[in-house]
Amino acid sequence: MNQSHWVLIANVASAMWPVLTGLVGVLIGAYISNRNQRKHWVADNKRAEYRELLTTMTRTFNTVIILVGPGVALAGNEQRKLIDADSECSIVIKDRIFIADEVDEMDLLKRWHEARQHYGQTYDVGEFASSFGRIMGDLRVSAREIIR
Repeated sequence: MNQSHWVLIANVASAMWPVLTGLVGVLIGAYISNRNQRKHWVADNKRAEYRELLTTMTRTFNTVIILVGPGVALAGNEQRKLIDADSECSIVIKDRIFIADEVDEMDLLKRWHEARQHYGQTYDVGEFASSFGRIMGDLRVSAREIIR
């Protein structure tokens, strides 16, 4: 190659350099933006799942306290309401996607069923409320971890 070719290559390279660096910068920026957007999306979904879980468990706890007691005979619609509430609570605990690991780590389903079963045998509202409070406390602590 003669010197004129090298000059031409140098001129083309100097003209292309800003375009290439700009393109690389845009690609890196898009990657970082996409990654951050995904983190926010996952965090939003986790918050929504925790909120739904807390709401459903609280609703079920209230339904159980209202309907179940010593010597209380439930009418057919009340039995259905209790069964529906228990079923909905179990479903919501089991169908978590974004917080499934946290729910499994807390052994939430087992703890809830044990508390519910113990209450059905003893009707000890205080113990049931304490068990429920511990479960809810653990859920709130886990939910707050998303914020950090």
